[in-house]
Amino acid sequence: MIYKFKSRAAADVIMLKPNARQLLHILDKVDIHDPDDSDGIIMEDQISAALTALQFAIDAEEAALKEAQAQAKAQGSTPPHAAGVTLRQRAYPIMEMLKRSAKEHCDVIWTV
Repeated sequence: MIYKFKSRAAADVIMLKPNARQLLHILDKVDIHDPDDSDGIIMEDQISAALTALQFAIDAEEAALKEAQAQAKAQGSTPPHAAGVTLRQRAYPIMEMLKRSAKEHCDVIWTV
């Protein structure tokens, strides 16, 4: 299933369901364990908090990886690498859309 994020301030961003729901869960817009899909909105006054939440989650993921790498190095084992696409990479298009939307005072909506 495809999620499409739209804003008057930026080009559409299209994501697969698991990736979009992960980001929306970070933004407290969906319950990751609820299988129901629905359309929604990130209102202009929520954008700053959304950007902060995404950055916090990115920082936490990167800190956890660095900690795991440091522990592995201290134990003399092979340090882990980031698996696949990182949260920073996955969230980048949405964060850019949110920044542009804030600048132009627009909401961001998503449709399923």
